[in-house]
Amino acid sequence: MVFAAWALGWESLVPFNAALSVWVLLLAPLLAGLLQQGQPRLTLAVAGGVTAAVMLGDSEASKLALILGAGGAGLAWALARPALVLRAVLWGFVPVVVAMPWAIQAVLSDATFRALAPMMGFSLQHRMVIWQFVAARIAEHPVFGWGLGAARAFRGAKETVAVVLPGVGWQEVTLERLPIHPHNMPLQLWLETGGVGVALVCAGLLVLGARAKTGSRERSWSTAVRVGGVVAGLSLTLASYEAWQAWILLSAALAVGVDRRGFGWRG
Repeated sequence: MVFAAWALGWESLVPFNAALSVWVLLLAPLLAGLLQQGQPRLTLAVAGGVTAAVMLGDSEASKLALILGAGGAGLAWALARPALVLRAVLWGFVPVVVAMPWAIQAVLSDATFRALAPMMGFSLQHRMVIWQFVAARIAEHPVFGWGLGAARAFRGAKETVAVVLPGVGWQEVTLERLPIHPHNMPLQLWLETGGVGVALVCAGLLVLGARAKTGSRERSWSTAVRVGGVVAGLSLTLASYEAWQAWILLSAALAVGVDRRGFGWRG
């Protein structure tokens, strides 16, 4: 459908963004299964088709996740240590989650926004505005947060900001400071559950990383793409959907459930 809409000259492919995110999540277990069944040509066809659809679409988060996922898969294959790469990814994501609001306050200044805006699409510029607002709210209640669902309570707050519009250039527009959710799951965890909730999530990431048998060596694309799938999934949390959105959580659960081979975890 994405290809058909593109061929018909649709001005926007935004309606397909959610579907493309689901495909990014499901791509790794699908490719791994095809490789294990000895279907290299079909694997390449599926990978190429999904990649083309994502790149034609308007979801910048899906594009970034796909690129980083491919990089993670390539690294796992090159090092022949997929479990070690997986542990590094899971443990490395912990400081990202912990530092997210403070890093945004420190880095995303108005001057930084003006410098980066010409290189970004409108949706990513809007998200930077959202993240600045959310980071400031997190600083007001950093321990326990504002409570589950609090992100929606801020809906409606608006601000006039200057952004770069395609084909127009700098233009002042009125944007919502927080439309429904922050489009960043670590920020939403901080906003709604505070440091307490973030600590629980980080503990889970540490436990999962510790369970990977890093001593094993394996140069297998089927295993490497699984690592890439984890990288892509974590990447989506940084610029995508709501932390409690049922369809994205179920899609992630389906991706894990489809692939029962795992990474040699104990238990």
